[in-house]
Amino acid sequence: MGCKHTGFYLLLAACGIACLAAGGCGPKRPETFPVSGRVTYKGQPVARGLVAFYPAEGRMATGDIGPDGRYSLTTFHAGDGALPGRHGVTIDAKRIVGASGQPTSLREESRMVSLGTGKVEWLVPEEYSHHETSPLTTEVTRGENTINFDLPAR
Repeated sequence: MGCKHTGFYLLLAACGIACLAAGGCGPKRPETFPVSGRVTYKGQPVARGLVAFYPAEGRMATGDIGPDGRYSLTTFHAGDGALPGRHGVTIDAKRIVGASGQPTSLREESRMVSLGTGKVEWLVPEEYSHHETSPLTTEVTRGENTINFDLPAR
């Protein structure tokens, strides 16, 4: 039992092999290296926020901070890490509190901010959240990078 489309499938396979041999399809992206770590403030895990790495040239990498203070960076696709080299670092960790003083959901926080009815509660000092004022820097090297940030009380 032969297939009428054998020639088509052979051509498709040959194109796939040629694409792989040429180094992949699509635009070539710069090399990235995995970066993960933990953010603590006053010795305690920061339970939410965003870590951003800013290279001297190229695309920045970001990662959400989980409830245990852990983060993993993404530049082009989930978990690919950051570009190698020196980076400025920001840590934006805050929540918006309502009139009752109780933290609300992220959706409710966004609504409160747009209405001006919420108050910002910084989980780490605000200076860490701005690229212009954050004193944090780090180096990303080839291979796996575990980069922890233990922020002191200010």
